Amino acid sequence: MKTQLSTDKPVHLDVTLKPGAWIDPEKIFRQISDAGYSARKDEVRLTLTGKILKEGDKLFLLLDDIKSGPLKFLLLKGSSKKEQEAKALTEAFQAAGEQGDMTVELEGLWRPADKRDKSALPMLTVLKVGPARPKEGGK
Repeated sequence: MKTQLSTDKPVHLDVTLKPGAWIDPEKIFRQISDAGYSARKDEVRLTLTGKILKEGDKLFLLLDDIKSGPLKFLLLKGSSKKEQEAKALTEAFQAAGEQGDMTVELEGLWRPADKRDKSALPMLTVLKVGPARPKEGGK
């Protein structure tokens, strides 16, 4: 049996992983490309839980329960030409910096680490931050 996706409109894909699981977006892009399609690499939204760390003037998200994959992301402040959107992005980034030692749920636009720099981290442009939702089973 052969399955074929035929559409003239972009397809939106939501993927929800088990807690602690990680799928590298770069691998997904390769699989999509190998299947003859293209992906918008600048539109990868991740919602992750972890703790915000401040190191100097930089913010990082340290993931709390990932089994394999990156444990730490560099957080970036987003920008927009639209005044209201720019304000919301600035406020989200500031809110991230005010979280202290709390576990948070953060939504961000993913960017890969710079492959030329072995110590570089993957990045997230902060879109939204808030308290982490309780884990299933009340844990």
